[in-house]
Amino acid sequence: MRKMIVMGIRRAYTKTDAPAIGGTQPKADIFITILNEKGQTQAEWRTIAVHGSAYRYTYTKKPRWLVHPGMCPPAIETILIDLKELKAYAELAVAYHPALKNPHHTRPPKFRGGYEKLRRYGGLFKYPPEEQGLIAKKLAMAAGNPIPKSASISNDEKYLSIAVTGEIRIYRLDTLELIDIITWDQIMRALIRAGTPRKILRLLRSFNGIMDPAKPDMIWILGKYRGTVCVFKMEIPTRTITTEVKHIYEIIWENGLEEEFEPIKLIDKNRIYEPEYIENIAGAIGSIWGDGALSLSIHVVTREMRLPGDPREREKLGLTPDNTVPSEAIRVNLDNELNVKYYKRWIWIRDKEWRIIPVVGTTLTKGDHMIIQGSFSSRKTNKEGKPEFFDGIVMLSRKYETITATEDEPIIDRLIKEQNIDMKKYHIMSELLGGATTSPDKNQLLLPIEIHPKRKYPSLQSKLYLTKTNWKASKIEVVEEWLGTKRNMGPSVSWTAWI
Repeated sequence: MRKMIVMGIRRAYTKTDAPAIGGTQPKADIFITILNEKGQTQAEWRTIAVHGSAYRYTYTKKPRWLVHPGMCPPAIETILIDLKELKAYAELAVAYHPALKNPHHTRPPKFRGGYEKLRRYGGLFKYPPEEQGLIAKKLAMAAGNPIPKSASISNDEKYLSIAVTGEIRIYRLDTLELIDIITWDQIMRALIRAGTPRKILRLLRSFNGIMDPAKPDMIWILGKYRGTVCVFKMEIPTRTITTEVKHIYEIIWENGLEEEFEPIKLIDKNRIYEPEYIENIAGAIGSIWGDGALSLSIHVVTREMRLPGDPREREKLGLTPDNTVPSEAIRVNLDNELNVKYYKRWIWIRDKEWRIIPVVGTTLTKGDHMIIQGSFSSRKTNKEGKPEFFDGIVMLSRKYETITATEDEPIIDRLIKEQNIDMKKYHIMSELLGGATTSPDKNQLLLPIEIHPKRKYPSLQSKLYLTKTNWKASKIEVVEEWLGTKRNMGPSVSWTAWI
């Protein structure tokens, strides 16, 4: 299999007469495209499941499958792409267990009459359009509106998991057959059997699940109230909880990370199990490494707290000087026993420390490294007493140590010069909200850059450039470009994979 580039693009014209998949309209200007390294289009599909950047594939030399769970709103579907056959399948992110003959017996799932096609990934869209809508409406009424949460592929590419409203589904990839459904009710029952304290159970309203790619019979579960409040592992076949059930803040205290993560001192230890206290404060986001370890960013949401706005005063309190950040965060690596192996709150870029979670941006956990892109705020104020910002892309190791980084400005400047873009007529910006990625050997970057005309020039065309460069940004190459469908808003890229 040759190297390829896969992208999720919005507000642009396709290169081909791309078919619509799932519930997407036939002429929608939102699509997934596959290019070869020369920029030649290999396949395209119109799909609403472009939003979000948390795609997943196995980090082998020849991965066959890529899954993108989408992000709601507005995406309500997940997308699975067969990279070998260049086929794509859409799946609605609504619970299927209400359509079973017995919603409590889900392994293997046996569907009632009229729902049998749901047994295969993408089966809902095999029904006539009228039936699709009716089935989707009935399932949403029974278990909640469709919301995609996460997805995972086993390292041997035999199994796929997708977490949606009300359940987590497990598929065999060779047949796309649904082989198991883990319902939220089953997770609660497993927690009760395991003797989970009531104080934790009363916090749990919903769940997200990420299958362990190295051990696909195991799954990481993130329990949520409003935001994520606890984490644990479960064995899929037996529905057995195999670890402690840890509150996210207990992880900080038990591992002695209070001095590294000073905002935890804002939390009242005695109230972390009170729903009315914790609902607007706690949060965490999980992603998975290739060996199954969990990378967890733990947050203290500060936007509703009475905290100083002055950057220097915030710095003295151990807060991010930038007073626009809605939360403070630390990133930890958890092993299979929920022990913290590595952690970082600040990362070094050149000679300064920066917040590991960008103010605006995204994080992509790959097999053995992490790509973070966006706008990073500084740990310290400058001589004028103001925070500084680094706009660019950073590659981190498993220990969250900086391997390399680059700013987006030199890349943009080179594009302006080489493409002779008149900056008196255009706005220009890089796609640092998920659009950047690294090459398979990690030595090169792809960075999409959009331009759209200023108001004085409504007749000009908006455009999207996909640029390729190295970490030093010493040269760039335009791999491909797309014309925008809107005059006052440029095309946008939600995610890019270089496989």
